[in-house]
Amino acid sequence: MPHPIPILLLLLLFRWSAVDAQNLVPNSSFEKTSSCPKAFADFTAMDWKNPNANATPDLHATCAPANVAINPAHNWNRLNPANGSNYAGLVVWTNDPDQPDYTETIYTTLTAPLEAGKTYLIEFYVAAPYLSRWLINAIDVQLTKQEPNKNPVPGTILTFDLNIRKLTTGWSYLSKTYTAKGGERYLLIGELNGRQSLQARKIPDRNESMHINTYDLAYLGIDEVSVTKTDLTETEAGNGVPAALILRNLNFATDSWKLSDETIPELEGLIRRMKIQAELQVTIDGYTDNAGTEEHNQELSLKRAQSVATYLVSRGVDLDRITANGYGDANAVGDNETEEGRRLNRRVELRLSE
Repeated sequence: MPHPIPILLLLLLFRWSAVDAQNLVPNSSFEKTSSCPKAFADFTAMDWKNPNANATPDLHATCAPANVAINPAHNWNRLNPANGSNYAGLVVWTNDPDQPDYTETIYTTLTAPLEAGKTYLIEFYVAAPYLSRWLINAIDVQLTKQEPNKNPVPGTILTFDLNIRKLTTGWSYLSKTYTAKGGERYLLIGELNGRQSLQARKIPDRNESMHINTYDLAYLGIDEVSVTKTDLTETEAGNGVPAALILRNLNFATDSWKLSDETIPELEGLIRRMKIQAELQVTIDGYTDNAGTEEHNQELSLKRAQSVATYLVSRGVDLDRITANGYGDANAVGDNETEEGRRLNRRVELRLSE
């Protein structure tokens, strides 16, 4: 049966390594700049580029002049970064009949090429600052071997569906898994499939006169972009919150509940997400193989769940957002008659909810 996590946490059991080494996206939250942006079109984020000289993406920064709408505190912005002090801003759709196809994109060079046949997790956050008069229902990411320019380049385009209702209430987390063809070095973000593929909806609470004259467009903030090699699988619930996260590297040695170095990068990604999405709760379910007595396996499975919970708390996740359960050798995912099957069963699974 489930047991509550103890209040006394043994934080000294764990050490952690930085997840940045695992993320192939440099300057993933746009914090490194060549200078503080002073105005729109002053895109000074290092390691990111604008592929189209006719377009002008923006960098929103807390250091920007207070009277310019790229400052998150400005009345026409009203969107704090998901993390840190900066975020990128892109026009992704416009209602201007003179420029119906105008959009903005940005790209970066990954720190290493993608490996053929390997699975990668693509993650980032989007939101709509107040200056956006319209919302659209999708945004795209392209992974390509060829450096992007103003013309389309070959490469897989991943389309991320957007929850229009959530875009104006804060940052929304987006993720997809991608199996690499091999050699992809560039990641491009923006609206890439053409406006004919989009649905646009006017935001009802905007100042009509101001938005029609100045911001008659759909505009998105982008933050915390990540590409990591992973074995993670996600089952999406109807509200877009994963119903279950099975972290494939979160397995344990026989009769052990100690986290291995391989588990830390995947847990760090979860921690970043929980810090940005304060409404998320996590339930951690621990399991064992069938070696040992029922009583021993129950205790061991709970210790495994608690070891993950302890690590999350040590990295700043509030204890009241975490539930840890132990289920012994129940719900086996592998064959306990084989060593590989027993290894798979010595695991924890995480479930997220709002």
